Amino acid sequence: MEKKWKPVPDVEALRYKGTPEKPDIKIFVSHRIDLDSETIDNPLYIPVRCGAVYDEREDITMLGDDTGDNISEKRMSYCELTVQYWAWKNIKADYYGLCHYRRYLSFSPSDFPGNVDYHDQVLEANLNNASAEKYGLLDSTHMMDEIGKYDIIIPQKWNVTQFNGPSRKSKSVYDMWKDHENILIGKNSLDITIEIIKELFPQYSESCKAYLSQKYVTGFNCFIMRKALFQQLCEFEFSVLKELEQRLDSTYYGRELTRTLGFIGETLVGIFVYHCEKQYSSRILQQQLIMFQNTEHYAKIKPIWANEIPIVVTSSDFYVPYVGVFIQSIAETCNPAKYYDVIVLNKSITPQNKEFLLRGCRRFKNIAVQFYNPTNDLNGMKFYTANAVEESNYRLLAPWILTNHQKAIIMDVDIILKEDISHLYDETIFAEDELIAAAKDMVYQGMLNGVVEDAMEYATKTMKMRQPYDYVNTGVMVFDLQKIRNQVEMSNLLDFANTHHFRIQEQDLINVYYEGKIKFLDVRWNFYTETNSWITHCINCAPLKDGQAYFNAAKAPALIHYANVPKAWDDPTSLLADEFWMVARRTIFYEVILSRLINVQTGVLHGAVYELQQFVYHKKGSFPSTLDTRSGARRFADKLLPKGSKRREFAKIILPKGSLRWRFCKQIYYIFAPQYKTQNKK
Repeated sequence: MEKKWKPVPDVEALRYKGTPEKPDIKIFVSHRIDLDSETIDNPLYIPVRCGAVYDEREDITMLGDDTGDNISEKRMSYCELTVQYWAWKNIKADYYGLCHYRRYLSFSPSDFPGNVDYHDQVLEANLNNASAEKYGLLDSTHMMDEIGKYDIIIPQKWNVTQFNGPSRKSKSVYDMWKDHENILIGKNSLDITIEIIKELFPQYSESCKAYLSQKYVTGFNCFIMRKALFQQLCEFEFSVLKELEQRLDSTYYGRELTRTLGFIGETLVGIFVYHCEKQYSSRILQQQLIMFQNTEHYAKIKPIWANEIPIVVTSSDFYVPYVGVFIQSIAETCNPAKYYDVIVLNKSITPQNKEFLLRGCRRFKNIAVQFYNPTNDLNGMKFYTANAVEESNYRLLAPWILTNHQKAIIMDVDIILKEDISHLYDETIFAEDELIAAAKDMVYQGMLNGVVEDAMEYATKTMKMRQPYDYVNTGVMVFDLQKIRNQVEMSNLLDFANTHHFRIQEQDLINVYYEGKIKFLDVRWNFYTETNSWITHCINCAPLKDGQAYFNAAKAPALIHYANVPKAWDDPTSLLADEFWMVARRTIFYEVILSRLINVQTGVLHGAVYELQQFVYHKKGSFPSTLDTRSGARRFADKLLPKGSKRREFAKIILPKGSLRWRFCKQIYYIFAPQYKTQNKK
C-alpha cells in the first residue's frame, strides 16, 4: 500500500524567503519528544520534534518530522537523521543546517579553550539567553554574514588518538568505530557500509578510504551546507543507509545498537565533507561545538489551586530525600481542607529524583510539587556562595519566579513541621513598611555578645547593620511577594548580591538588604536544635529576653530546624533527631537515608560526613573558610601518613581499604579514640 503523507504545515518559519542578496538559511534543531527543551530565539533555527509520530502529548506547537514525506517512525534507528530527511524532502532553503537540542555550532568570534571534553566539545552548564548570546547564537545578522562566506560549516574535528576506546587506543577513524562494534554500532556494520559505497557510489570510494584512515573525525551530525551540497549529501547518505538497513540483521539489537544507522550516518557525513574538501575544493569552516548539559525548559510557576499556600524551598540533587521528609511532615500536620504547593528551586535534580518526589506526594490530595530552575533568570550571573551552595541564593528570586502569587513561605529543607504551616501563612500580616518576616537568630546574638570576637565589628562595619541584634535566620521566612516586586528591582538586588561578599552570603545579604523592613516571627516558627555545645553556648549568651523566648519555644515548637551539624540524618543520637527519623520512616526515601547513615558511620560517604569543628576562632575570630569533613580516624591518618608520601602509598599496599587487616587496625584505633566510633561530633 502506498504511504499517505500528511501535508507540511504552511507556517511562516518554513516559507522560502531567499533573495540573491539575502539567502534563506534554515538550521533544523532536532528535539526529543520526551523532554521539553529550551529553544533559541533566532529565526534561523527551526525546532523540530524528532520521531514526532510517537509524540502523545497534547497542545504541542513545535513542528514535527511526521508531515509530508518522512521517516519519523525510524527515530530509534536513524536518530536525528529523521529530521534531516524531513527537511530534505519537504522544505526549500538556500542553506540547510542540522543540530541537536543540546549541541550547537558556535558563532562567537572568540574561542573557548576551557572546559573542553575529549571530543573537543565546549561544555556549557545551561542553555539560556545569556549562554546563547555568549556563543553568538542570537545574532542572526552576523550568522547570515558568516554562513554566506562558506559552502560547509562543521564542528571542529577531533583527534581519535586522544581517546582511549574500550579495548585500545585508536589510530584512525576506522579503528575507533571498529573498537565500538557491539557497543555503539552493530558488528561488521562499518565494513558493510564500505562495500555499499563501493557498489552504489564508487566516486566516493577513495574519499571513504582516506577519511577512515585518518585520525580526525567530523562528528555529531551537526553541519550547515549550501543547498546543492546538502542535496548531494542526503542522496548519498540515505541511499547508503537504506541499503545498510536491509543488509543488517538487527533482530537482536539492544537499545544502543539500534542506533547503528544514526552513528553510521555520522561517518557518512564525515566522508562526504572530506570528499567535498579534496575533490571540489569546497570552502569549509570549522567551528567549536557547544554541548549544553542542561536544556530543560521551565515555564513560570503558576498556582495549582486557588487560595493555595505556596512553600518555596531550594535543593540540590543530593538533598532530595530530605525534601521528601520535609513534605511528609507537611502532610502529617496540614489542614486537609487547605492546599499546599511546594515549589522546589533547583538546577541539578535528576528526572529520576523528581519522579521519586512526585510519587511520594501523589498520596496527598492537597499537596503538589513543582520544580523550577532559576538559572535562566540569572542570565549567566554566578552567585558568590562563601561556604554555602549556590542553590541557597535562589530564594532571593522568589518574588519574580512566583509572579502569580501575593505571598509565600520560604524555607530550608532540613526542617520537619510540628504544626500546620498554614497558621504561619494566615497569621503573618505585614505592616506597610514590612517586606519579609523571619525569626531572630539566637546563635548570632550570642556571637555578637562575645562568643565570636569580631562579630559585632563585622556586623556594624562590614555589613553596616544599624541594629545587629535584629539579625534574623533565613531558614524560615514569609515574603510579601507583591510588595517586594513593587519596591525592589530584581536587577538591583542581583547587582547588590554580586558586589557584596559576606561570611554567610545569602543570610547576611537578606539581613542587610531588607534591614528595617523585617517583621519578627515567634522563634517557635524557626526553632533550631542545639546539636553541639558551641551552639548552646551561643544561645546562653544571647540577650536574656530573646534567649528566654527561645527556651519557651522549646516547650512547643511549631517546627524543628536542623540548622546545625551534625544533621539529624547523620547522627540519630543528636538532639531531636528522633523526631526526624519518625517522619523519615514513613517516606519512600527511608531506605536511601538509612543507607547514607550507614555509609557516614563507616566513613564511606565522605561528602555527606558533617563533622563539627568547634569553631576555634583565631586572632579576630574569623569564620573558617570550610568545615573539616574528615573523620577522626582520617585526620589521624593524614597526620601520620601525609598525602603523597611514600609512607601513605606503602600503607595502602599492606592495608587495603576494607580488608581484614584494615578493619582490625580501625578497631584498635577506636579503643584509644572511642569518641569517633559513632561519629558523634559534640
